[in-house]
Amino acid sequence: MAQTTTTSTPIALFKNPDEGDLTLRTSDQVDFFVHRRRLADVSSVFADLFSFPQPAIEGKVVDERPVVDVSEKSGVWEWLLPYIYIAEEPNIALGQIYDLLEAARKYQMMGVRSRLKIHLMRSDFLDEGPYTVYALACVGGFEDVARLAARRTLRLPVYPEDAPEFAHVSGRAIVRLLDYRRRCSDATRALFDIGTGSHR
Repeated sequence: MAQTTTTSTPIALFKNPDEGDLTLRTSDQVDFFVHRRRLADVSSVFADLFSFPQPAIEGKVVDERPVVDVSEKSGVWEWLLPYIYIAEEPNIALGQIYDLLEAARKYQMMGVRSRLKIHLMRSDFLDEGPYTVYALACVGGFEDVARLAARRTLRLPVYPEDAPEFAHVSGRAIVRLLDYRRRCSDATRALFDIGTGSHR
């Protein structure tokens, strides 16, 4: 799997209790102070949640702010929030993308999904971890990225790397990749046979 150095996230922006009108509380009990309007703008799930009467989200209150419990750990939201708030792309590692994709899918953050797709097309990711990129593209439903990654696997050994992300991919997607690699190998062999004048 590709190993990419990550930069620190500007997470201090979301740890300031003087900011925001909502508290997001993660499964490991970390609070992030955010703005409802911004969450609603990027997530139809949060938009629907905030459309309910106020008591529906006020099971808990911190400093007179409603608290929304989320099932993800703080490490996911530390990287997700910069995507929600900040135009500049955080420098994430390939191994972080699955959790972010799943959160973006769960909360229906289409804009975040699109930005993660762009990350998957990074040349360093494709060069160092094309099998991982293929699996993540299948998870995200990014057919064009999956095709691009499949082509990049042709320079690697026949059997796919044991990337953890394949645990989230259907057997059909894996068969498609192996079949593509087999057909490319057969085509290359046929061209070689024609060039050398050999016959089977």
